[in-house]
Amino acid sequence: MAGLDEEISVAQSEDDLFEYMRLVKRAVVRSVEELDSSISIKDTGYFNHSAFPDLILKWPNRPERPLYVRRTYEELEAGHDVARLANSSPVFLAVGRSNLGNRQVTQSRLGVDDVPNRQVLVTNAATIDLFNEDAGVEGGSPLTGAVAANLLPSGKGLLDEERAESVLRPDADILLELGEVLTPAALQSLSTVVGVVSAAKGGELPATLESLEQFSPEEVRELLPWLLRADGITDSAEFWDFIARRVNLKHIEALSEDLADLDLTPLCSRGWDNWQSQRAGLGVRFVDPDRDSPYEQWVMRGKLLTYEVGDASFRFSTYGQAIKERNSVSSATWELVEPTLTDASLLNVVLRGIVRRIRVGAEESGDIREDTRSILQSVKDRYYVDEVTLRYGLASEARSIRLDLGNQIAYNDGNASLRDMVRVLARTGAYRSPVDVPGLGAQEGLAE
Repeated sequence: MAGLDEEISVAQSEDDLFEYMRLVKRAVVRSVEELDSSISIKDTGYFNHSAFPDLILKWPNRPERPLYVRRTYEELEAGHDVARLANSSPVFLAVGRSNLGNRQVTQSRLGVDDVPNRQVLVTNAATIDLFNEDAGVEGGSPLTGAVAANLLPSGKGLLDEERAESVLRPDADILLELGEVLTPAALQSLSTVVGVVSAAKGGELPATLESLEQFSPEEVRELLPWLLRADGITDSAEFWDFIARRVNLKHIEALSEDLADLDLTPLCSRGWDNWQSQRAGLGVRFVDPDRDSPYEQWVMRGKLLTYEVGDASFRFSTYGQAIKERNSVSSATWELVEPTLTDASLLNVVLRGIVRRIRVGAEESGDIREDTRSILQSVKDRYYVDEVTLRYGLASEARSIRLDLGNQIAYNDGNASLRDMVRVLARTGAYRSPVDVPGLGAQEGLAE
Protein backbone atom coordinates (compact mmCIF):
# COMPACT_ATOMS: atom_id res chain seq x y z
CA MET A 1 0.00 0.00 0.00
CA ALA A 2 1.28 3.46 -0.91
CA GLY A 3 2.49 5.70 1.89
CA LEU A 4 0.97 9.05 2.78
CA ASP A 5 3.82 10.94 1.09
CA GLU A 6 3.25 9.04 -2.17
CA GLU A 7 -0.53 9.48 -2.06
CA ILE A 8 -0.13 13.23 -1.54
CA SER A 9 2.16 13.40 -4.58
CA VAL A 10 -0.55 11.73 -6.66
CA ALA A 11 -3.20 14.12 -5.29
CA GLN A 12 -1.08 17.16 -6.19
CA SER A 13 -1.27 16.23 -9.87
CA GLU A 14 -5.05 16.59 -9.75
CA ASP A 15 -6.39 19.71 -11.52
CA ASP A 16 -9.82 19.64 -9.92
CA LEU A 17 -9.60 21.40 -6.54
CA PHE A 18 -12.41 19.42 -4.93
CA GLU A 19 -10.93 16.11 -6.09
CA TYR A 20 -7.54 17.19 -4.73
CA MET A 21 -9.13 17.95 -1.36
CA ARG A 22 -10.91 14.58 -1.32
CA LEU A 23 -7.76 12.67 -2.16
CA VAL A 24 -5.67 14.47 0.46
CA LYS A 25 -8.22 13.91 3.22
CA ARG A 26 -8.68 10.26 2.29
CA ALA A 27 -4.92 9.71 2.37
CA VAL A 28 -4.54 11.44 5.73
CA VAL A 29 -7.41 9.50 7.30
CA ARG A 30 -6.05 6.16 6.07
CA SER A 31 -2.53 6.86 7.36
CA VAL A 32 -3.71 8.15 10.73
CA GLU A 33 -5.93 5.08 11.23
CA GLU A 34 -3.01 2.85 10.28
CA LEU A 35 -0.85 4.63 12.84
CA ASP A 36 -3.40 4.24 15.65
CA SER A 37 -6.15 1.62 15.37
CA SER A 38 -8.00 2.98 18.42
CA ILE A 39 -8.70 6.33 16.79
CA SER A 40 -11.96 7.57 15.28
CA ILE A 41 -11.94 10.52 12.91
CA LYS A 42 -14.57 13.12 12.17
CA ASP A 43 -14.38 15.10 8.93
CA THR A 44 -15.35 18.71 9.63
CA GLY A 45 -16.03 19.55 5.98
CA TYR A 46 -13.32 22.24 5.98
CA PHE A 47 -10.02 22.07 4.12
CA ASN A 48 -6.91 24.11 4.83
CA HIS A 49 -8.97 26.73 6.65
CA SER A 50 -7.12 29.28 8.74
CA ALA A 51 -9.12 28.63 11.91
CA PHE A 52 -11.29 25.51 11.47
CA PRO A 53 -9.61 22.10 11.60
CA ASP A 54 -9.84 19.63 8.75
CA LEU A 55 -10.38 16.62 11.00
CA ILE A 56 -11.20 15.89 14.63
CA LEU A 57 -9.25 13.01 16.19
CA LYS A 58 -11.06 11.08 18.93
CA TRP A 59 -10.07 8.26 21.30
CA PRO A 60 -12.13 6.14 23.70
CA ASN A 61 -10.45 7.44 26.86
CA ARG A 62 -8.42 10.51 25.87
CA PRO A 63 -9.29 14.11 24.99
CA GLU A 64 -9.99 14.76 21.33
CA ARG A 65 -7.60 16.88 19.25
CA PRO A 66 -8.17 18.96 16.10
CA LEU A 67 -5.98 18.15 13.10
CA TYR A 68 -5.03 20.89 10.66
CA VAL A 69 -3.71 19.91 7.25
CA ARG A 70 -1.15 22.36 5.85
CA ARG A 71 0.62 22.07 2.53
CA THR A 72 4.05 22.86 3.94
CA TYR A 73 5.86 24.07 7.05
CA GLU A 74 6.25 27.38 5.22
CA GLU A 75 2.47 27.76 5.04
CA LEU A 76 2.26 26.91 8.73
CA GLU A 77 4.87 29.58 9.50
CA ALA A 78 3.22 32.24 7.35
CA GLY A 79 -0.09 31.87 9.17
CA HIS A 80 1.52 31.94 12.66
CA ASP A 81 -0.68 28.90 13.28
CA VAL A 82 1.26 27.35 16.16
CA ALA A 83 0.92 30.39 18.42
CA ARG A 84 -2.53 31.35 17.18
CA LEU A 85 -4.20 27.96 17.69
CA ALA A 86 -2.11 26.54 20.55
CA ASN A 87 -4.92 26.63 23.12
CA SER A 88 -6.87 23.91 21.27
CA SER A 89 -4.04 21.33 21.61
CA PRO A 90 -3.83 20.98 17.82
CA VAL A 91 -2.01 18.57 15.55
CA PHE A 92 -0.51 20.20 12.46
CA LEU A 93 0.28 17.88 9.56
CA ALA A 94 2.30 19.23 6.63
CA VAL A 95 1.56 17.05 3.61
CA GLY A 96 4.07 18.62 1.21
CA ARG A 97 7.85 18.90 1.18
CA SER A 98 9.33 21.69 3.29
CA ASN A 99 12.75 23.20 3.79
CA LEU A 100 12.92 25.66 6.67
CA GLY A 101 16.39 24.53 7.66
CA ASN A 102 17.63 22.08 10.28
CA ARG A 103 15.57 20.90 13.23
CA GLN A 104 16.47 23.76 15.55
CA VAL A 105 15.78 26.36 12.86
CA THR A 106 12.45 24.79 11.99
CA GLN A 107 11.37 24.75 15.64
CA SER A 108 12.29 28.40 16.01
CA ARG A 109 10.64 29.58 12.80
CA LEU A 110 7.40 27.73 13.53
CA GLY A 111 7.32 29.03 17.09
CA VAL A 112 7.19 25.55 18.63
CA ASP A 113 9.63 26.58 21.37
CA ASP A 114 7.35 29.47 22.32
CA VAL A 115 4.50 27.22 23.57
CA PRO A 116 6.29 24.85 26.00
CA ASN A 117 3.31 24.48 28.34
CA ARG A 118 0.75 23.83 25.65
CA GLN A 119 0.25 20.58 23.74
CA VAL A 120 0.95 21.42 20.10
CA LEU A 121 2.22 18.71 17.74
CA VAL A 122 3.82 19.54 14.40
CA THR A 123 4.69 16.70 12.01
CA ASN A 124 4.65 15.80 8.32
CA ALA A 125 3.67 13.05 5.90
CA ALA A 126 7.14 11.53 5.61
CA THR A 127 7.37 11.11 9.40
CA ILE A 128 3.99 9.36 9.59
CA ASP A 129 5.17 7.00 6.86
CA LEU A 130 8.33 6.09 8.77
CA PHE A 131 6.33 4.95 11.82
CA ASN A 132 3.75 3.10 9.74
CA GLU A 133 6.43 1.28 7.76
CA ASP A 134 8.24 0.15 10.90
CA ALA A 135 5.01 -0.94 12.63
CA GLY A 136 4.23 -3.13 9.62
CA VAL A 137 7.39 -5.20 9.93
CA GLU A 138 6.48 -8.86 10.58
CA GLY A 139 7.35 -9.95 14.12
CA GLY A 140 8.38 -6.45 15.17
CA SER A 141 8.55 -5.26 18.74
CA PRO A 142 5.38 -3.87 20.36
CA LEU A 143 7.43 -0.80 21.26
CA THR A 144 6.90 0.67 17.80
CA GLY A 145 3.15 0.21 18.08
CA ALA A 146 3.14 1.69 21.57
CA VAL A 147 5.06 4.71 20.35
CA ALA A 148 2.72 5.15 17.39
CA ALA A 149 -0.36 4.85 19.60
CA ASN A 150 0.90 7.71 21.80
CA LEU A 151 2.07 10.13 19.13
CA LEU A 152 -1.23 11.71 18.09
CA PRO A 153 -3.07 11.78 21.44
CA SER A 154 -0.01 12.80 23.50
CA GLY A 155 2.55 14.24 21.11
CA LYS A 156 3.92 17.77 21.42
CA GLY A 157 6.63 19.85 19.78
CA LEU A 158 8.23 19.05 16.43
CA LEU A 159 8.20 15.40 15.35
CA ASP A 160 10.12 15.20 12.08
CA GLU A 161 12.00 12.54 10.08
CA GLU A 162 15.19 13.11 12.06
CA ARG A 163 13.45 12.39 15.35
CA ALA A 164 11.55 9.43 13.89
CA GLU A 165 14.72 7.82 12.54
CA SER A 166 16.45 8.19 15.91
CA VAL A 167 13.47 6.60 17.70
CA LEU A 168 13.24 3.70 15.26
CA ARG A 169 16.89 2.64 15.47
CA PRO A 170 17.16 -0.91 16.88
CA ASP A 171 19.40 0.30 19.70
CA ALA A 172 17.43 3.47 20.45
CA ASP A 173 16.72 4.60 24.00
CA ILE A 174 13.08 5.29 23.21
CA LEU A 175 12.25 7.03 26.46
CA LEU A 176 15.19 9.41 26.05
CA GLU A 177 14.48 10.09 22.39
CA LEU A 178 10.81 10.87 23.03
CA GLY A 179 11.30 12.84 26.25
CA GLU A 180 10.72 16.13 24.44
CA VAL A 181 7.75 15.11 22.31
CA LEU A 182 5.47 13.13 24.65
CA THR A 183 3.58 14.06 27.80
CA PRO A 184 4.75 12.57 31.14
CA ALA A 185 1.74 10.23 31.21
CA ALA A 186 2.57 8.88 27.75
CA LEU A 187 6.22 8.40 28.72
CA GLN A 188 5.11 6.46 31.79
CA SER A 189 2.97 4.20 29.61
CA LEU A 190 5.92 3.63 27.29
CA SER A 191 8.17 2.79 30.22
CA THR A 192 5.68 0.06 31.17
CA VAL A 193 5.88 -1.45 27.70
CA VAL A 194 9.68 -1.20 27.70
CA GLY A 195 9.85 -3.01 31.05
CA VAL A 196 7.47 -5.79 29.99
CA VAL A 197 9.27 -6.36 26.68
CA SER A 198 12.59 -6.65 28.49
CA ALA A 199 11.17 -9.12 31.05
CA ALA A 200 9.45 -11.14 28.30
CA LYS A 201 12.87 -11.76 26.77
CA GLY A 202 14.28 -13.01 30.06
CA GLY A 203 15.15 -9.81 31.90
CA GLU A 204 14.06 -8.85 35.38
CA LEU A 205 10.66 -7.27 35.93
CA PRO A 206 11.32 -3.64 36.95
CA ALA A 207 10.36 -3.00 40.56
CA THR A 208 8.62 0.19 39.41
CA LEU A 209 5.95 -1.93 37.70
CA GLU A 210 4.85 -3.75 40.84
CA SER A 211 2.60 -0.84 41.85
CA LEU A 212 0.84 -0.94 38.47
CA GLU A 213 -2.73 -2.14 39.03
CA GLN A 214 -3.90 -2.58 35.42
CA PHE A 215 -2.55 -2.10 31.93
CA SER A 216 -4.26 0.59 29.90
CA PRO A 217 -6.26 -0.55 26.84
CA GLU A 218 -3.44 0.83 24.64
CA GLU A 219 -0.80 -1.16 26.52
CA VAL A 220 -2.89 -4.33 26.35
CA ARG A 221 -3.42 -3.88 22.61
CA GLU A 222 0.31 -3.61 21.94
CA LEU A 223 1.57 -6.20 24.42
CA LEU A 224 -0.80 -9.18 24.49
CA PRO A 225 -0.77 -10.26 20.81
CA TRP A 226 3.02 -9.94 20.72
CA LEU A 227 3.57 -11.82 23.99
CA LEU A 228 1.40 -14.70 22.78
CA ARG A 229 2.74 -14.78 19.22
CA ALA A 230 6.46 -13.99 19.36
CA ASP A 231 9.22 -16.58 19.64
CA GLY A 232 11.51 -16.70 22.63
CA ILE A 233 9.04 -15.37 25.20
CA THR A 234 9.74 -16.50 28.75
CA ASP A 235 7.65 -19.29 30.27
CA SER A 236 8.28 -17.97 33.78
CA ALA A 237 5.21 -18.41 36.00
CA GLU A 238 6.16 -15.21 37.83
CA PHE A 239 6.13 -13.25 34.58
CA TRP A 240 2.78 -14.61 33.38
CA ASP A 241 1.26 -14.10 36.84
CA PHE A 242 2.33 -10.46 36.58
CA ILE A 243 0.69 -10.08 33.16
CA ALA A 244 -2.51 -11.94 34.15
CA ARG A 245 -3.04 -9.76 37.24
CA ARG A 246 -2.95 -6.64 35.08
CA VAL A 247 -5.44 -7.63 32.38
CA ASN A 248 -9.04 -8.82 32.52
CA LEU A 249 -11.56 -10.62 30.35
CA LYS A 250 -12.85 -7.38 28.80
CA HIS A 251 -9.33 -6.62 27.56
CA ILE A 252 -9.20 -10.04 25.91
CA GLU A 253 -12.65 -9.71 24.33
CA ALA A 254 -11.66 -6.34 22.85
CA LEU A 255 -8.70 -8.04 21.15
CA SER A 256 -10.63 -11.07 19.88
CA GLU A 257 -9.59 -10.57 16.26
CA ASP A 258 -5.92 -10.02 17.12
CA LEU A 259 -5.88 -13.10 19.36
CA ALA A 260 -7.74 -15.43 16.98
CA ASP A 261 -5.93 -18.75 16.37
CA LEU A 262 -3.40 -18.07 19.13
CA ASP A 263 -2.80 -20.38 22.07
CA LEU A 264 -3.77 -18.26 25.08
CA THR A 265 -2.91 -20.92 27.64
CA PRO A 266 0.23 -19.26 29.08
CA LEU A 267 -1.87 -16.22 30.02
CA CYS A 268 -5.27 -17.73 30.85
CA SER A 269 -3.95 -20.58 32.97
CA ARG A 270 -2.53 -17.90 35.29
CA GLY A 271 -5.55 -15.61 35.10
CA TRP A 272 -8.61 -17.82 35.53
CA ASP A 273 -8.39 -17.62 39.32
CA ASN A 274 -9.00 -13.85 39.27
CA TRP A 275 -10.83 -12.98 36.06
CA GLN A 276 -14.61 -12.75 36.06
CA SER A 277 -17.30 -13.25 33.44
CA GLN A 278 -21.00 -12.49 33.52
CA ARG A 279 -21.92 -15.78 31.89
CA ALA A 280 -20.28 -19.09 31.07
CA GLY A 281 -21.64 -21.86 28.90
CA LEU A 282 -20.80 -25.56 28.51
CA GLY A 283 -20.77 -27.07 25.06
CA VAL A 284 -19.22 -29.85 23.00
CA ARG A 285 -15.78 -29.48 21.48
CA PHE A 286 -15.22 -30.96 18.05
CA VAL A 287 -12.00 -32.95 18.11
CA ASP A 288 -10.58 -33.75 14.67
CA PRO A 289 -9.40 -37.39 14.82
CA ASP A 290 -6.83 -36.64 12.09
CA ARG A 291 -5.12 -33.91 14.11
CA ASP A 292 -3.08 -34.09 17.27
CA SER A 293 -5.12 -31.66 19.37
CA PRO A 294 -4.04 -30.81 22.94
CA TYR A 295 -6.23 -32.19 25.71
CA GLU A 296 -6.72 -28.68 27.10
CA GLN A 297 -6.16 -25.22 25.70
CA TRP A 298 -7.44 -21.64 25.92
CA VAL A 299 -8.41 -20.00 22.61
CA MET A 300 -10.78 -17.42 21.11
CA ARG A 301 -13.81 -18.94 19.39
CA GLY A 302 -16.35 -16.64 17.78
CA LYS A 303 -15.01 -13.64 19.78
CA LEU A 304 -15.48 -15.50 23.07
CA LEU A 305 -12.72 -16.73 25.35
CA THR A 306 -13.00 -20.51 25.31
CA TYR A 307 -11.45 -23.21 27.48
CA GLU A 308 -11.36 -26.56 25.71
CA VAL A 309 -10.85 -29.72 27.76
CA GLY A 310 -11.13 -33.13 26.11
CA ASP A 311 -14.41 -33.01 24.22
CA ALA A 312 -15.89 -30.22 26.38
CA SER A 313 -15.87 -26.51 25.66
CA PHE A 314 -16.36 -23.74 28.25
CA ARG A 315 -17.17 -20.27 26.86
CA PHE A 316 -17.07 -17.01 28.81
CA SER A 317 -18.56 -13.58 28.25
CA THR A 318 -18.63 -10.27 30.14
CA TYR A 319 -21.79 -9.12 28.36
CA GLY A 320 -25.30 -10.49 28.56
CA GLN A 321 -26.49 -12.06 25.33
CA ALA A 322 -23.21 -13.34 23.90
CA ILE A 323 -24.00 -16.78 25.37
CA LYS A 324 -27.67 -17.30 24.57
CA GLU A 325 -30.23 -19.58 26.15
CA ARG A 326 -31.54 -22.38 23.94
CA ASN A 327 -34.83 -22.85 25.82
CA SER A 328 -33.78 -26.39 26.67
CA VAL A 329 -35.61 -28.19 29.47
CA SER A 330 -33.63 -29.83 32.25
CA SER A 331 -33.88 -33.59 32.73
CA ALA A 332 -31.67 -33.54 35.84
CA THR A 333 -33.12 -35.29 38.86
CA TRP A 334 -32.13 -34.39 42.42
CA GLU A 335 -30.56 -37.85 42.79
CA LEU A 336 -28.17 -37.09 39.91
CA VAL A 337 -27.40 -33.50 40.89
CA GLU A 338 -26.94 -33.79 44.64
CA PRO A 339 -23.68 -35.82 44.54
CA THR A 340 -22.04 -33.05 42.48
CA LEU A 341 -22.67 -30.39 45.15
CA THR A 342 -20.22 -31.66 47.77
CA ASP A 343 -17.76 -28.75 47.51
CA ALA A 344 -20.22 -25.85 47.53
CA SER A 345 -23.00 -24.37 49.64
CA LEU A 346 -26.45 -24.71 48.11
CA LEU A 347 -28.27 -21.39 48.40
CA ASN A 348 -31.26 -21.88 46.08
CA VAL A 349 -32.81 -24.65 44.04
CA VAL A 350 -35.72 -24.60 41.58
CA LEU A 351 -37.57 -27.91 41.27
CA ARG A 352 -40.04 -28.67 38.46
CA GLY A 353 -42.60 -31.37 38.92
CA ILE A 354 -45.53 -32.57 36.86
CA VAL A 355 -48.11 -30.45 38.69
CA ARG A 356 -46.10 -27.82 40.56
CA ARG A 357 -42.86 -25.86 40.60
CA ILE A 358 -41.01 -25.30 43.88
CA ARG A 359 -38.30 -22.80 44.70
CA VAL A 360 -36.35 -23.53 47.87
CA GLY A 361 -34.18 -20.71 49.18
CA ALA A 362 -32.69 -19.39 52.39
CA GLU A 363 -30.36 -16.48 51.70
CA GLU A 364 -29.28 -16.23 55.34
CA SER A 365 -28.71 -19.97 55.71
CA GLY A 366 -25.38 -21.63 55.10
CA ASP A 367 -26.90 -24.44 53.05
CA ILE A 368 -30.41 -25.66 52.10
CA ARG A 369 -29.45 -29.21 51.17
CA GLU A 370 -31.35 -30.76 54.08
CA ASP A 371 -34.39 -28.56 53.43
CA THR A 372 -34.46 -29.76 49.83
CA ARG A 373 -34.24 -33.40 50.84
CA SER A 374 -37.11 -32.95 53.31
CA ILE A 375 -39.37 -31.31 50.73
CA LEU A 376 -38.73 -34.00 48.14
CA GLN A 377 -39.51 -36.74 50.66
CA SER A 378 -42.80 -35.11 51.70
CA VAL A 379 -44.39 -34.58 48.29
CA LYS A 380 -45.65 -37.14 45.81
CA ASP A 381 -44.32 -36.03 42.47
CA ARG A 382 -41.28 -36.53 40.25
CA TYR A 383 -39.12 -33.45 40.32
CA TYR A 384 -36.42 -32.22 37.98
CA VAL A 385 -33.82 -29.63 38.95
CA ASP A 386 -34.07 -26.60 36.67
CA GLU A 387 -31.72 -24.30 38.53
CA VAL A 388 -29.33 -24.21 41.47
CA THR A 389 -27.44 -21.35 43.09
CA LEU A 390 -24.13 -22.35 44.62
CA ARG A 391 -21.51 -20.52 46.64
CA TYR A 392 -17.85 -21.42 46.92
CA GLY A 393 -15.52 -20.39 49.70
CA LEU A 394 -16.49 -18.09 52.55
CA ALA A 395 -19.81 -16.24 52.58
CA SER A 396 -17.92 -12.93 52.70
CA GLU A 397 -16.26 -13.74 49.36
CA ALA A 398 -19.66 -13.85 47.60
CA ARG A 399 -18.50 -16.36 45.00
CA SER A 400 -22.09 -17.22 44.06
CA ILE A 401 -23.16 -18.80 40.77
CA ARG A 402 -26.65 -19.50 39.46
CA LEU A 403 -26.68 -22.53 37.15
CA ASP A 404 -29.39 -23.17 34.54
CA LEU A 405 -29.12 -26.93 34.05
CA GLY A 406 -31.34 -27.09 30.97
CA ASN A 407 -29.24 -24.61 29.01
CA GLN A 408 -25.96 -25.44 30.78
CA ILE A 409 -25.29 -21.76 31.42
CA ALA A 410 -23.76 -20.39 34.61
CA TYR A 411 -24.53 -16.81 35.74
CA ASN A 412 -22.15 -14.96 38.02
CA ASP A 413 -24.23 -13.63 40.92
CA GLY A 414 -21.24 -12.30 42.84
CA ASN A 415 -17.47 -12.43 42.68
CA ALA A 416 -17.01 -15.86 41.14
CA SER A 417 -13.88 -16.42 39.07
CA LEU A 418 -13.60 -18.23 35.75
CA ARG A 419 -12.26 -21.21 37.69
CA ASP A 420 -15.44 -21.19 39.80
CA MET A 421 -17.60 -21.06 36.68
CA VAL A 422 -15.71 -24.00 35.16
CA ARG A 423 -16.08 -25.95 38.41
CA VAL A 424 -19.88 -25.50 38.45
CA LEU A 425 -20.32 -26.43 34.80
CA ALA A 426 -17.83 -29.31 34.81
CA ARG A 427 -19.37 -30.99 37.86
CA THR A 428 -22.99 -29.94 38.22
CA GLY A 429 -23.73 -28.75 34.69
CA ALA A 430 -22.29 -31.98 33.30
CA TYR A 431 -23.97 -34.07 36.01
CA ARG A 432 -24.36 -37.16 33.81
CA SER A 433 -20.69 -37.29 32.88
CA PRO A 434 -18.57 -34.76 34.83
CA VAL A 435 -15.68 -33.23 32.90
CA ASP A 436 -12.17 -34.04 34.10
CA VAL A 437 -10.60 -30.58 34.35
CA PRO A 438 -6.92 -30.42 35.34
CA GLY A 439 -6.10 -27.81 37.93
CA LEU A 440 -9.41 -27.65 39.77
CA GLY A 441 -7.65 -28.99 42.83
CA ALA A 442 -9.08 -30.51 45.96
CA GLN A 443 -12.64 -29.86 46.94
CA GLU A 444 -13.20 -26.74 48.98
CA GLY A 445 -14.92 -26.92 52.34
CA LEU A 446 -18.48 -25.73 52.60
CA ALA A 447 -18.94 -22.09 53.56
CA GLU A 448 -20.83 -21.41 56.73
